[in-house]
Amino acid sequence: MKFDLNKIKAAPVSRLQPQTYRFPYFLSIPAEGARTGNVEALSSYLCRQAELLSEWAHPYTNRLLNSYLATSDMPKEKHIPGYAMHACNGIGVMQNRFTNAIGIASEGNMNAELLTLKPLEFLTDHNNHGLMRDAMCWCPSCWQDDVDKGNRPYLRLYWTLQQTQICAIHNERLIDLCPACGAEKLTFPKFPRQHLCDKCGHDLYKVTSKQTRLADNYTDEQAWFSHAIYNLIERISSGNNIITASTVSRALQRLLNTSKINATDLSKYLQVDARMINGLIEENRRPYFPAFMDMCYRLDIPPDNFLFDKDNLTSVENWKTHPHIGYVSMAKLSPHKKQCLFKDLSKALKTKSGPPTRVSHLASKYGIRFSTIRYNFPTEYKELTRRRSAWEREFRKESHQKRIENLTIGIYSLARQGIYPSERKLRELKYVKPSDLRREDIKLLLATFQDIYKFHGFLDE
Repeated sequence: MKFDLNKIKAAPVSRLQPQTYRFPYFLSIPAEGARTGNVEALSSYLCRQAELLSEWAHPYTNRLLNSYLATSDMPKEKHIPGYAMHACNGIGVMQNRFTNAIGIASEGNMNAELLTLKPLEFLTDHNNHGLMRDAMCWCPSCWQDDVDKGNRPYLRLYWTLQQTQICAIHNERLIDLCPACGAEKLTFPKFPRQHLCDKCGHDLYKVTSKQTRLADNYTDEQAWFSHAIYNLIERISSGNNIITASTVSRALQRLLNTSKINATDLSKYLQVDARMINGLIEENRRPYFPAFMDMCYRLDIPPDNFLFDKDNLTSVENWKTHPHIGYVSMAKLSPHKKQCLFKDLSKALKTKSGPPTRVSHLASKYGIRFSTIRYNFPTEYKELTRRRSAWEREFRKESHQKRIENLTIGIYSLARQGIYPSERKLRELKYVKPSDLRREDIKLLLATFQDIYKFHGFLDE
């Protein structure tokens, strides 16, 4: 068969339409467990976005921030350590950046703050101590249910709190180590599939028989705290309840009126510090989250009922009065990290020259908080902080003495030349730093010298 090419018409010419979206494009997928206590954590939501776009989680989130935030709102450090990325679930600068970027990307259709602990801001101190875990924990049964439904296993927000140790759905102890190799899992891993171990690739919801036996090993107190946190997040996720700066104060006043007691009697009943109760009522302090939860536990009333319900269903006869408050411990260190940290602490204690090592510097090196060192190594922590405080006192004393000497030398050098010791002349001589001249003690001392010269009348500007 022969073809006559002259009879074949030319194909119509069309221009390729350029794609107008900004990478990374934001998929309008809903958050899992919205408006329930099983609401998804923000880190988990971002991991699912990255996986659907065939991206690594951290590069995807960095491009998300670059695409939707102004340059002034971007972090100064371009590289954010992987262990610090979980802060997007908490309260602070990183959480604000991610929620703002998602709000812009979704054109205001998604409130990402409900995927973070931001709604609990007024239930914790300004440094958010005692709130978040440093590593991931999960319920294998919940993740198995996700798989059975054909969904990707996702991280529940209430699992990220330190006091959550029990699954509120299956009443099983949460797992925080890989069943196969015993490795920890970052709360915001770089590899977006959260249900896989980053070290060995094992499916984390496939547990061993030993872990199955330990699932029921928990106390009633642990179960109470876990269910209470679940219910609190559920009430907030519904969108009808908001915790403001005065919510705790109003709840306490409502409790006092209902029980017909005063703040002093309440503190005696609960065996807690009366100053804390009065400070919360007067709204001049914020609670420490574990202490707030412990107070609700002693009152035998869940925090969501205590904060949002008009009728406090609690009775003095049911209040618990145990004097020793057992807050949840700080982050647990792996055996290897703990051994390395102990070596560095011992080395710091043996070093005599130079300024003593800061505990906070050691904590930053291992990606933990200084309170974790205080909890795991109380003796070494106490000695290092004592040395650092003593050195800082001596350093401030020497610095202050040097500052006064420089000021005096500068004043007398000007006096010998018949020049009035003004601040401008002292700055020109560079005997005293401009920042030192702004100190109140230096300003008063200089003013005293100037008054003396003016009084005698032999020096004038």
